Amino acid sequence: NKGTQEAPLSSLDLALEKAKNIKYKNQDSQIIINVMAGEYRLKSPLKITPDLGRIKIIGEGLEKVTVKGSALLNLNWENHNDNIWISKLAGEMNFDQIYINGRQQILARYPNYDENGGHWQGHSSDVIASERVKSWKNPIGAFVHAMHRGEWGGFHYEISKVNEDGTVELEGGHQNNRPSEMHSTYRMVENVLEELDSPGEWYLDKEKKQLYYWPKQDIDIHNALIEGVKLKHLIEISGSENNPVRNVDISGIKFEHTQRTFMEPYEPLLR
Repeated sequence: NKGTQEAPLSSLDLALEKAKNIKYKNQDSQIIINVMAGEYRLKSPLKITPDLGRIKIIGEGLEKVTVKGSALLNLNWENHNDNIWISKLAGEMNFDQIYINGRQQILARYPNYDENGGHWQGHSSDVIASERVKSWKNPIGAFVHAMHRGEWGGFHYEISKVNEDGTVELEGGHQNNRPSEMHSTYRMVENVLEELDSPGEWYLDKEKKQLYYWPKQDIDIHNALIEGVKLKHLIEISGSENNPVRNVDISGIKFEHTQRTFMEPYEPLLR
C-alpha cells in the first residue's frame, strides 16, 4: 500500500481503513501494520471486526510506541488564589483524569492522597458527615469510595442529592458481589471543589467549563504537557458466535490513558 517507512500513513485509523480495502479485494490477505515510534492519540477506539481477521499490528517496542486515550488540553491559566490556578475550557469536557508531563494528578479529595495511607491511600470515617457536606457548595457528582464492612472488596457511590440537614443520597454500591454496609472507617470522597487543598489536586467544573489545579513545585503549568483522558476503550475487537474475529496479533505497543469504569452497570456473578 502507500504507507512506507519514508512516507508513513498519518494515523492508525487510516491504516485500518487501508487494511479493510485490501481485505475487501482479497479476504485471505495477511495484513501487517507496522507502527513507528511515537505517541498516537485516538479520537475514538480502534475497531477490529471479523473482516479484518489475519491482521498483525506491530509496534517498534513498548518504550517507543504509545497509544493513548487522552487529548492535549489547550489551557490559559489565571490565578484563582495564592495556590490554585484556573483555566476556561473550550469543549473538552468529558475527561475524568489529567496527566501533567506524564504524571497522573489527583482529583480533589478528602482525606488527601498519601501513598502510605493504607485503604484508598488515605481514609476517614467523616467523609460524608453532615458538618463536612454542609461546607461544600455543590457536591452533586462527587464520588464516595468505601470498603466492604468485612473488607471483602469495596463499593463506589455518586452523590445524587444533598438534604437540608447535610445528609446525602447516594447512587451505586453495586460493584461488590456480597452487599453490605459501608465500612465505618475506610472511606474516601473525591471530586469536590472545596477539598482541593493540596499540591497536585485538580477539579473540573463542568457547568462553568473551568479547570482548577494546584501545581506541584516542580511543575511550570504554562509550559507543561497537559493531557485529559477521554476514551474508555482503546481497541474494540468485536465479532459474533457465527462470525468471530480470528487471528489478531498486537505487539510492541504500550497502551495508556483510559477512563475509569467503576460506575458502570455491573451485574453480580453467581458465587
